Amino acid sequence: MAITTSFTLARFNWSVAAITCIEIFETGLIMFASGQIMAGVGLSPEDFAMSYTLYGVASIFMLYKHKWFVERLGYRNFVLLSLLFFAVGSIICAISKDILLFVVGRILVGVGGATFFTAGRIMINDLPVEHRFNAIIWFVLSFLGFITIAPILAAILLRFFDYSAIFWICIPLCLISAVIAYPCLNNTITPEKQRSQDTWGWLIWFVLALCGVQYTIHEIPAEINSPHGQTFFIAIASIICLILFTLDEWKKELPVIDYKSLFHARYIFGLLLYFFGYFISGALAFLLPILFKEALGLSLLTTSLVLSLSFFMTLIGALAHIYLTKRGFKQRPFLFIGVILFFAGCIMFSQTPKLYNWEWLLIAVFCSGLGCAIYMGPVAFGTFTEVKENAFSHSYQVKNIVRQLGFSTSIAMATAVLQIVYLQQSKVATDIFYPPWKEVIIGLTRSGEALGSLPLLEACSYVFLVLAISTIPLFLLLIKQKIFR
Repeated sequence: MAITTSFTLARFNWSVAAITCIEIFETGLIMFASGQIMAGVGLSPEDFAMSYTLYGVASIFMLYKHKWFVERLGYRNFVLLSLLFFAVGSIICAISKDILLFVVGRILVGVGGATFFTAGRIMINDLPVEHRFNAIIWFVLSFLGFITIAPILAAILLRFFDYSAIFWICIPLCLISAVIAYPCLNNTITPEKQRSQDTWGWLIWFVLALCGVQYTIHEIPAEINSPHGQTFFIAIASIICLILFTLDEWKKELPVIDYKSLFHARYIFGLLLYFFGYFISGALAFLLPILFKEALGLSLLTTSLVLSLSFFMTLIGALAHIYLTKRGFKQRPFLFIGVILFFAGCIMFSQTPKLYNWEWLLIAVFCSGLGCAIYMGPVAFGTFTEVKENAFSHSYQVKNIVRQLGFSTSIAMATAVLQIVYLQQSKVATDIFYPPWKEVIIGLTRSGEALGSLPLLEACSYVFLVLAISTIPLFLLLIKQKIFR
């Protein structure tokens, strides 16, 4: 459709916001309510991490086939079908009472939700160049704004309903998004001769390889004490499959993702920076509700306000970065400041067991939220500057695959380290009873008290310390590199 009038532009911007927010918003709700969801469905923390891993694999699969489906269905039909999958998956999660049904629901949500963030950003390229900047502002405001209110809404829902309300609320959101976006979605179908080639046979191996890589990450703690090395061989086989799949795509004239057009230093380095940013932010999103709710024993409302403050600082930081960038500020200093804020926030969180008042952690919340935006802003700005217009869709698909890998990897690793350290700390404190790992992580403590607070605090502080240390080599890399200037 022709984007010419102010009314049409406003409707288009609302459509971008409606499509973009859904998956990010649902992720925010899930992260905040993870303990209640585990308790309601009957999941262990490891089950929950595995369900998120399978969700990530489903999302990556759909991200990889994003362009393939768009070519054959058109964006309108593809987005509407994705909304349907997302809604059905949410319903299944809402009614599930065992891990099998819950995992099926999460896989369907992943299949549907993978479309939205990518579609919202790629839609903007349909606009004339002079109107794209405002649309990008709507894009940023949408996903950061909705993730800011997600903890508060989740706390309200959990106060008056059970865990299933977290999933039921997504159904009307899907319907509203469909109504708003339908007229603005492009329904063009690519001529058959110009479509990317089928890869369904290879994609089976691709999905199995992704599952293998994620399973390896999930099982690393158990493998440390295992004499068999089974996980190591699964990892090697998975990596070989991924390499063979990539080589097969490289040889095709019309691949699903054109790696050749993306194979340059700036884009590859940008993906590395993206992975780190999503790994840290995913770990923080997973750990902070556990720290404040289960370890410190704060109320749902207090925890939601603290987390919303963190996301609000991310929103403020993103807007500040856009404002300063438009006025000619260089990107490299933002990267350094972002990493320093990440480091400072994680170091302060690692000192939680030594604090007398949890309010001191608001400084860490401030630093981590602001650091996320200050770091990710220049990464997003610099990664795509050398990507050609006709390859942008491919580049953004790959970027969102990296996002899912970063999130699912960080959650699997954080869960594993928390479990190991909690069990060690519980054994040290032999004179006091502490709940089993599964019970403390989902808040099933006597009279609502944080009986497992001391070992869980120590476990959380250890993970935050590891995250802080991981920023040091990144900082040194940013000093040495000459790509992002």
